Amino acid sequence: MLGISTSSFYGRLTTEEAIDAIAKMGVGCAEVFLNTFSEYTYEYIMMVSDRLKKNGLVFGTVHTLPTQFEPQLFALTNRQRDDAKRFFKEILKGAADGGCTTYVMHGKPFFKKNVNSFKIDIQNIADNMNKLCDIAGKYGVKIALENVHWAMCNNIDFINEINFKVPMLRYTLDIKQAHLSGTHWQEYISAFGSRLANVHICDYIGKNTCLPGRGEVDFTKLKASLDDIGYSGNEIVEVYERDYKDFEDLKKSVDFCKGFFRG
Repeated sequence: MLGISTSSFYGRLTTEEAIDAIAKMGVGCAEVFLNTFSEYTYEYIMMVSDRLKKNGLVFGTVHTLPTQFEPQLFALTNRQRDDAKRFFKEILKGAADGGCTTYVMHGKPFFKKNVNSFKIDIQNIADNMNKLCDIAGKYGVKIALENVHWAMCNNIDFINEINFKVPMLRYTLDIKQAHLSGTHWQEYISAFGSRLANVHICDYIGKNTCLPGRGEVDFTKLKASLDDIGYSGNEIVEVYERDYKDFEDLKKSVDFCKGFFRG
């Protein structure tokens, strides 16, 4: 189902206001991107869930600002991990009660230069990820790790290795992040296979992102590649606020996407 991420309105509208704007775009679902600690509460997520229902939108996926607590889910000390899990569980509970079944994760970031994710302690990452998948599973939610170019799922070697170690893990394909990683999105689709649970739709011209349909991405090929693996999840338009002039400009791009993905 075609949807839009509330993050596409970041800096222009609050998360809850973005839901009203998404409803006017004529899509069926929304990805709720929570931006700060006051939004990582059960009460806030329930308010957002009610707003989605009133607008006739499916609560497709939940996402969080990745640097605020997700890195600590993979920290070396129990205290760090336990503190981060409190936020994680609160979000899972809210998402589950709101009808959302997919948590989009960035995971462990790598801000230092020349760090290759495959050189990290993958067994340690896998052990922690298995525990997180177990926690999420108790709420009826699956973790969909995103191929962010500055985070741990930034190359195919890591994906191939972690697939054997974390059987419950699912993935989010982000088109612009694949491009920034220097790896074609087709390679990620092949690596993710049947574990692909979510897709972030964007476009790019050279190193610059842009609205879908205005760049270099072959959307006919993208749709065919997703069909080839039997993908049945959501396609979420996730763009930066700098990528469009106004909401009408964004809607034109969303309408373009409707030619490929069911609304």
